[in-house]
Amino acid sequence: MMTEENHDARDVPDPEVQGIRRIRQFSAEYKLEILERADACTRRGAIKELLEEEGLHS
Repeated sequence: MMTEENHDARDVPDPEVQGIRRIRQFSAEYKLEILERADACTRRGAIKELLEEEGLHS
């Protein structure tokens, strides 16, 4: 058990999140498939649902 007397600042993790930017790349076939599926959407909000399902919109 750690008490305040033996607490060391190095024991506390840095709360700041270090973001790692990841550039996603998609094939031309995948892009075309998504566009075709989006064109087929007729209901309001369907394109947003499609993009969320594919992880392309949050």
